[in-house]
Amino acid sequence: MDQRLHEKRRVLQMYCLVCRLLLQDFDGGLGGCFVYIFREILYRLVYLIQEMRKQECIRNEDGYANNISCMALELLCDVLERTTSVAVQEVEKYLKFVINSLVPVTTLSPVLCEKVKKVFKMLLIDNKKNLMSGIASLDPFPDREEFYPFTAVKNDVKLLKGPTTLRQPKALCEELPEMNYNESLGAINQDELWWETAVSHEFWIIRLTSAILTSGAVNNNLLCCLKPLCLLRSEVCEFLLPILVYDVLSMDNAAQKEILSQQISKFFLQHCRLSSTKSQSGQESSSICHNKDSVRTMLRVVHYLRQQPRNQHGRSSLTVWDNNYWLDINYLHIAKAALSCSAHFSTVFYAEIWCNYQRIKQEEALKKSSSLSEVVSQSFTQDSQVDSLSSVSGEVTLNVQDLLLEAYRQIGDPDGVYGCGAGRLPDPVSRIRMYEHEGQWEKAVITYDIGLQQHSQQEVDLLKALDSFGSKNLLDSYLENYPNPKSGAIRNLIFKSAIKVGKWDLNMDESSECSFDEAVHRSLCTLKHSQFSIVSTALDMARKNALDRLRDASMESCRCLYPILSDLQCIYQIDQAVRAITGQESKPLEDMLTKWTQERPSFNEFEYIEPIHTTRLSVLQVLPIQTDAVQVCMQKELLCLTRLAIQNRRYLVAEGVVSKLKSCEASDFQMQVDKLTEEAKLFWSRGEQNIAKHLTKKILKMLEQKQESNLEAAKLYPRVLSMYGNWAAETNLEDPNTIMEEYLEKTVSLLESLEEKGDTILDAYLSLARFADGQYQHIVNYMKSSTFEAKQNLMTKAKKEITRMQQLGMDNLEKDRYYRTLSKQSEIDQSELNAMEEDRWRCLKQAVQNYIKCLKHGDKHDIRIFRLVSLWFSNPTYADISGLIMINMDNIKSYKFLSLMYQLCARMDTNPPADQSPSLQKTLQKIIHHTAVDHPHHTLFCIFALVNAKRDSELLRRNAGSKSRLAKNSQTSDSENQGRIEAAKKLITQLKSDKQIGGIVKNMEVLCDAFIQLANFNVSQYSRETKPITLDKRLWITQLKEMDNVAVPTDEIPIDPTGEYKSVVTLKGFEPTFKLAGGINLPKILTCLGSDGRRRRQLVKGRDDLRQDAIMQQVFGMLNTLFHKNPDTRKRNLMVKQYKVIPLSQCSGVLEWCEGTLPIGMYLIGERDESKGAHKRFRPQDITARACRDKMVETVRASLNDKLKNFLGICSRFQPVLRYFFLEKFSQPSVWFERRLAYTRSVSTTSIVGYILGLGDRHIQNILIDTNSAELVHIDLGIAFEQGRILPTPETVPFRLTRDIIDGMGVCGVEGTFRRCCEKTMDVMHNNQEALLTILEVLLYDPLNNWTISPQKAAALQSLRDRMDTETSELNATKSSLVDIDAVNASVQQESQESVNKLAERVLLHLQRKLQGYVEGVQFSVAGQVNNLIQEARDPKNLCRLFPGWQPYI
Repeated sequence: MDQRLHEKRRVLQMYCLVCRLLLQDFDGGLGGCFVYIFREILYRLVYLIQEMRKQECIRNEDGYANNISCMALELLCDVLERTTSVAVQEVEKYLKFVINSLVPVTTLSPVLCEKVKKVFKMLLIDNKKNLMSGIASLDPFPDREEFYPFTAVKNDVKLLKGPTTLRQPKALCEELPEMNYNESLGAINQDELWWETAVSHEFWIIRLTSAILTSGAVNNNLLCCLKPLCLLRSEVCEFLLPILVYDVLSMDNAAQKEILSQQISKFFLQHCRLSSTKSQSGQESSSICHNKDSVRTMLRVVHYLRQQPRNQHGRSSLTVWDNNYWLDINYLHIAKAALSCSAHFSTVFYAEIWCNYQRIKQEEALKKSSSLSEVVSQSFTQDSQVDSLSSVSGEVTLNVQDLLLEAYRQIGDPDGVYGCGAGRLPDPVSRIRMYEHEGQWEKAVITYDIGLQQHSQQEVDLLKALDSFGSKNLLDSYLENYPNPKSGAIRNLIFKSAIKVGKWDLNMDESSECSFDEAVHRSLCTLKHSQFSIVSTALDMARKNALDRLRDASMESCRCLYPILSDLQCIYQIDQAVRAITGQESKPLEDMLTKWTQERPSFNEFEYIEPIHTTRLSVLQVLPIQTDAVQVCMQKELLCLTRLAIQNRRYLVAEGVVSKLKSCEASDFQMQVDKLTEEAKLFWSRGEQNIAKHLTKKILKMLEQKQESNLEAAKLYPRVLSMYGNWAAETNLEDPNTIMEEYLEKTVSLLESLEEKGDTILDAYLSLARFADGQYQHIVNYMKSSTFEAKQNLMTKAKKEITRMQQLGMDNLEKDRYYRTLSKQSEIDQSELNAMEEDRWRCLKQAVQNYIKCLKHGDKHDIRIFRLVSLWFSNPTYADISGLIMINMDNIKSYKFLSLMYQLCARMDTNPPADQSPSLQKTLQKIIHHTAVDHPHHTLFCIFALVNAKRDSELLRRNAGSKSRLAKNSQTSDSENQGRIEAAKKLITQLKSDKQIGGIVKNMEVLCDAFIQLANFNVSQYSRETKPITLDKRLWITQLKEMDNVAVPTDEIPIDPTGEYKSVVTLKGFEPTFKLAGGINLPKILTCLGSDGRRRRQLVKGRDDLRQDAIMQQVFGMLNTLFHKNPDTRKRNLMVKQYKVIPLSQCSGVLEWCEGTLPIGMYLIGERDESKGAHKRFRPQDITARACRDKMVETVRASLNDKLKNFLGICSRFQPVLRYFFLEKFSQPSVWFERRLAYTRSVSTTSIVGYILGLGDRHIQNILIDTNSAELVHIDLGIAFEQGRILPTPETVPFRLTRDIIDGMGVCGVEGTFRRCCEKTMDVMHNNQEALLTILEVLLYDPLNNWTISPQKAAALQSLRDRMDTETSELNATKSSLVDIDAVNASVQQESQESVNKLAERVLLHLQRKLQGYVEGVQFSVAGQVNNLIQEARDPKNLCRLFPGWQPYI
């Protein structure tokens, strides 16, 4: 820095000499160039002074910056004084600019203050009369003593000039020179004005903005008046430049547009050239195109233009896509510029605009060559569009894939890099990025090493990879013999490595400036030698370095801030230690050590946590006071770092830390065991199981010997035993009985004897419960197998044979060899069967007992309530199981049963099966009653749905037409459901008499009746009405007001474990009008008024069984719980978006209206007017969706080849457009990126969940998109569990992944985010298949859940959609169609429970096969299964066979 300033001062001295020679000839006018030379000198000197103001050494009067400023001020004073005597009007023009620029300089140093005052005195006091007009226009001076004389002069002049007015801007405007058209174009068409210059950013932006303002190209007169402001502040110019460019372009002048396009394109092209040159030579350019402030300014110009609507020409309307082309520019160059400014979201955004433009160009070229259909056919199997795209222009080659790869890497998106070639392409850059992203540092080191032969500059990257790899000693040995670098990345690595290995004898320069790692190393070295003042100085340098990086960092993405924040945390650790030692802290050193032991860094990623722990360890190592407490703290830090490294699969780092930990002398017995345990966990985690087992047995043996005499050993023994037991269970290392009795049961027994609390014993209970449950399930599955059935048949035959021989009265049977063999074998078989039954019962009881203990003693494993209830319901004859639950029920928090309330209520019965244990119903009634009292808002609707099962027909008996259908339907199931209804009514009667919730029950009963009446109210006369309809006064719902104890039904009420529910929003009433939604039965949209003042829309549906939808929402809720528990899916925020569904009876219910959503079909092709859909707006040249559907109908009965050919022809003339949804709704690149990411993740999650659950009927009206978050919401979930396969036109795809759905994911398509999120979702479902199957088992065997669909109902439903769209067809449904649906519902209800159970068993088996990765009998890995599903969903051979109403071309 000093060398640069020295050079600048030398140049200034020569400049002063030349200027003073020119001053001598000012009288002669310098050959007509006098004014230009004066202005040049003036600006040059003022900007030089402003540049020096930014130097840190400006306040040092002996420093170069101060000296340069003094020289410049002296020359400026001479020039102004000479010019005042020659041409005072020129000085008057720039007086305000000079004064405003020099006022801040007075605060920097006394010497500079005096120099500035000298200039002011010469101008304002000595030349007061000559410069009166300029002085009058000056801004007020600061209220400081040194300015008082000048303020007095200004006030005197203002009084002499008279009062000022607001008309002065007009005069300024009139002073602007008028230019003709050619002069105007020439004024802004100068390369040195835009990009071919090497001046400072402030000078460039002021000159450029001023040139545009004075060119005459600006149309807005108000903008023209702002030139004086632009001359004063560069910030004003930065703000105005985008507005000025827009103003010029808005005139629609082709020549001006061409000039601006050329100049801005050249700016970005030159930036790309310079960036390419820098990457090859490593030299920094001084060009304005490489100045980050200038690049950001030009990026703001492009971004501002994009947000302005373009002027329409002719009849064709313009869209948001057209707004990208105010200028003819290459967006890939802009993406490159954004990347250099750390604007990573903008990089992705502009790169995708470029890719989409290339796609449009390719399509136009293909149309001319008549090969578009061929390309469309290939597009169904093309995973990503970016693999082969690149831009070559102006000797610059840019690969869009490389740009996107780097942008996604910097953003920190865990999946985006895979969409840009990482993991697929063989080139070293893509592979290295993938290795670094996945933490495969050993592979990255090898690849860097190979590349070192060709690119020597990769040496730094190789050394950084070695550092991340964990080979710190190898790195240190390499760097130790490295030629001493004065600066740069190698020097930083030397100090970073020295900190990690604890090397404090490096030779350090005593310079005032150094890198962050060098400053930290210096602070630790001086701390070691108790030089605390130098420590503080070094920390200040490190802090300044971090804050400088923080100041220059881009605010667009937080990811780039994490390393800086981690560095600041490292500084804070050292600072804490210094203050603790020097007594600046009120607490002693021991308190700080305790805080470090308990406090954990808040970062989630290992690369940011490791430096903090490393710094702590270094501090503890160099502390001048080495006590036992310091050693204990160091060992605990090493243990913590080991655990973090293992969790993040950084096994080499963990091994290095374990090695260091073993070298420390253990402070106590627990620490000694912890060391060995962590070492065993490390070996187990990386697959060295034999070593882990041997080490763990060694620990157990040691603990077993000492547990009698050592309390710590007694406490640690069950924990290690549990760990080994879990490993044994996981790998089937030993006999199951040994595992259960010697490890898991023993662990629980020991922990209970120690009265252990918390997660340790909960995990022990769960381990035992799961293992016992697994053994029970194994026995049950065997008893259901064909092998067991064959064995039973043989036993039966043997018994018959023995009986036959006995009946024949054969002599000496006991001596008959055949008889004795047969008898003995029968006895053996029977004893095996009895032993199996005993094992089954023992394992069942053990599993139930420990699941109950899990739920009793904590909340960590609440999801196990599903398995407990499943075991209970699948063994209804065992009174002991019901007894266990009854005994422990009071100790299990009631809210844990809420997730299963529908299924629990469905099992209530006054006439239970004969083989059911009587205690089951008693236990069930008690659980539901207890839960209803504690949580009435969640429970009562479930009970009322059963109470009101036949309420629809009762309320509609006055209507003869309805009576015949509804009454008939209800009668078919009366015999089966009457017992359940009666049980529910008895429970409601009991709850009404409860003092705590009696009022809530009565009001909720009234509310349910009102909803059911409204749901079945005939509104067929309003079927075409789109305006609000007044509620009929006969409807009970009009009379409901101020129900202060009833919550708004469709609100999602957070569960309060205490049961107090103090902040529940209650029902205040309903608005007097409603609207109709499209559908077969014309559901009503009602507005509910809450006690919080908010209005909530609700959808009231009649003659539609919503229990299936409610149960599917219940499944989604459980899946979301699993996703939240898994770190990979939680990090990605993967979830299924839910909405509230409340069944009121068998035929009616209320749904939460999904606010801010619209069907993707409505966005893409409109509702009734197709011209309002995105397809017609963005691609008016394509055929209509109606025409596409008509063409598909033509080949419904054709062969597969004809269908495929027809489908591909349709697709070639109907291109996807969903990507424009994000451009329309979210114009900011950061918001656009986040919303599109949320959309892609939502599609992936719902696709895999839909596949596992067999969700069908996913047409474009059944999928909503949230216009705020861009997440998908799936509605109408009535076809599930593969029932779509039995439709008249079977569904042939696993989920909806059509071209429009993929188009919304961007140019990476199904690669990257979508595929990886699918894999993570599938992985969670595979790993939790036990919990999932348990949940679904309870639901599928639910006696009230009619999830099956008959062929008649399937045909009726599909025929109703045989029009342009679902909504219209349902609104036009005929009366006979509705009768058919009702009849079909009745036929479904007539199915016996036995047949439903058989179907449920079959569905569960199919689900299990899916969760095990089987596809058509072949087992795949998670990645293989996902890949197969994506291919199936996109295969045009599958899509062309779908029902035309599904609209697979959209």
